Amino acid sequence: MGLAKILWILSLLGFLAVLLITYVYMPENVAVLFDELGLPYYFLTRDYYFYVAVLACVLLNSAILLLGSSVTRLPSSLLPVPKRKYWAARENRPRFTKRFEHWTKGVAFFLNLILCLLLVDVLKGNDSQVNYNTQTLLYVFSALLVVWFGFYFVVFGVYVEKMD
Repeated sequence: MGLAKILWILSLLGFLAVLLITYVYMPENVAVLFDELGLPYYFLTRDYYFYVAVLACVLLNSAILLLGSSVTRLPSSLLPVPKRKYWAARENRPRFTKRFEHWTKGVAFFLNLILCLLLVDVLKGNDSQVNYNTQTLLYVFSALLVVWFGFYFVVFGVYVEKMD
């Protein structure tokens, strides 16, 4: 099992832990959207909030994993990677499949971390005693996600022959 897959599984477990912890502290009507002044203007029941959060996580991760597995089945001429001819070669296709699936699990890992922060933000908006500063972490995780997207071109393009 690769590092990306382990981190992805840990991020799913972390999301579930954060969701359960925040669920316990949520009021019966959860404010989920706030205006510029920080005042809530859209509410969900606590149970509905839980199901929406789980659904969002499942749909996001499913879409990313579906992308990871479907792109590897594309014809060689449609591969969305730099150095397409290199990766389209029969001897390199299994490595492409493995690398692309690991890369997509990395994307899912960072998005799961961002979802965890959003859950904490919703809790912060509903409980005045919670004072975690999630903005900095949100910027850090978003920046790491952008770097991970840039890493795509390194893994599949620039240094392909040197990495193998």
